[in-house]
Amino acid sequence: MTRAGAADKETQAHWDAIRQRACKELDELGGSSAELARFLESMEQADRDLLEQSGCDPDFELVLFAVSDNARGFGIGSTLMGHAQGYLAAQGASKAFIFTDTDCTWEYYEHRGMRRAAERSFADDGARILPERMFVYEMNLEGIAR
Repeated sequence: MTRAGAADKETQAHWDAIRQRACKELDELGGSSAELARFLESMEQADRDLLEQSGCDPDFELVLFAVSDNARGFGIGSTLMGHAQGYLAAQGASKAFIFTDTDCTWEYYEHRGMRRAAERSFADDGARILPERMFVYEMNLEGIAR
């Protein structure tokens, strides 16, 4: 899933509704919506800080990239990545970025030639709300078919 440009008001309202529904359902299950809200705000702030530190263009993002463990090794990731990069290039991007962390297979991005543009450690976070380390990877889209 990719994003070219800032989220419009309708998209932002959709994500806000999902957040509110998740908090309500968590409370109904006996969990803590306050903890979920704190986690989400911590993640968003960490992402904002990392993006600023990276110097990447905030308008072109690979928002979500995932391949099941069972599906790895068959070229599915390469195919999906190629389509995502092609879409971003067609939208005018010469570079794009993705957020990732140590809870994900971040090595894949380096294998694909992406540059680690920023990194932040949360290893000393006693609450362990966030992953141990978070990253921003930048991908060069020059020469990608539009």
